[in-house]
Amino acid sequence: MLRLLEEMLQEINLLEIRKRFLESSDSFFIRLRRMRKIEMQAAYRFYELLKEQEREKISAVLFALAIRKDLEDLKGAE
Repeated sequence: MLRLLEEMLQEINLLEIRKRFLESSDSFFIRLRRMRKIEMQAAYRFYELLKEQEREKISAVLFALAIRKDLEDLKGAE
């Protein structure tokens, strides 16, 4: 869409309007890059959270297995 607008503006050949269009499109792309960076940061934080949850699940399972083994050892010692 921006390309079409730019082509139309070149045909009209009004320098001030072309200049303002370029300023606006530059501003748009700067905002777009910032939004993408924020999205990537949020996705990374989400990924880190998922990894931490998996580590907690594994720790809980290992803890439960250790308790079960200890109980079986105590039961076998009696």
